[in-house]
Amino acid sequence: MWIHRISGFLVLLGTLTMGLITFKNDGWELKEGLHPALGLSMMCIVGVLVIGGIIARWQLERSTWSTARSLLGKMGHSFFGYIVLLVSQVTLITGGLAYADRGIDLAFTLVMVEVSLFVALTILSEVVL
Repeated sequence: MWIHRISGFLVLLGTLTMGLITFKNDGWELKEGLHPALGLSMMCIVGVLVIGGIIARWQLERSTWSTARSLLGKMGHSFFGYIVLLVSQVTLITGGLAYADRGIDLAFTLVMVEVSLFVALTILSEVVL
């Protein structure tokens, strides 16, 4: 459980840090395009996911039994987590494509390597765990 909490906090910290640095570098304006819109949405939904996880854990720890409401909160957090993972991959791909359009081919290659590793590790973790 602690690994999940720490990694969730680090994801939140990294997402907010990179998003705020980008906004600062862009003069606190949201650029046009799919990647900036997805990036802003990721900043928001990662925060909501972390808050939802805290609430779900609190409900599970405070209930006498694993009530339907607590289990529903846990399932909702889990489902929302998978949605965040998918949207984050699309965000990375659109960012890689944006850099590739600027002539930085290495960025797209690195994004494709990251997405491939993500898919492989997701499949591995689902099979093993």
